[in-house]
Amino acid sequence: SQLDGRMARLVGLLLASGVLAAFGLRLFNIPVPYDMATLNLSAMLPGILLVTGMEELLFRQVMYRWLEQRRVSGRLLVLATALAFACAHFGPLVTHTSALQTFVLLQSFYMAWVGWLLGETRRVTNSWLMSWAGHGCYNLLVLTTLKFLS
Repeated sequence: SQLDGRMARLVGLLLASGVLAAFGLRLFNIPVPYDMATLNLSAMLPGILLVTGMEELLFRQVMYRWLEQRRVSGRLLVLATALAFACAHFGPLVTHTSALQTFVLLQSFYMAWVGWLLGETRRVTNSWLMSWAGHGCYNLLVLTTLKFLS
C-alpha cells in the first residue's frame, strides 16, 4: 500500500541518517560526549528509551496536537516540530566544554533533518509511538556505529 511505501522510505532515510551521522563524526574526528571504549549500549538502553520517549511525547504528541488543534497544516506541523526539536538540542552548548561544542552545534542542526523525518513518521502513521520507535532506533544505530568505528 501507499502507507507501506512511505514508511519504508522514512525508515530507510532515518537509518541511513544515523549511519551518516556516525561516519561524519568519525571522518572529521569530532569529539563526542561518550567514551567509546567503555560504552555499554545495553546499560544505556533504558535511558535512551526514556529520553527519546519524553522528547517524542513533547514534540510529536503535545506540540503536534497543540498545533493541529490550531489548524496548522500537516507539512507545516512537521516543520515546526522539527525546528523546535533542533532548537532544544542547542541547550548543551552552554554546559559542555569547548571541545564538545562543535559536536553539539552540528548535532543541533542535523536534528532539524532527523526531526523532520520523525515528524513525517508521526504525520504518516498518526502515531507518536511510531516516531518514538524511530527515534530510539536512530539513537541506538548512531551509538552502535560509533562504537563499531572506534
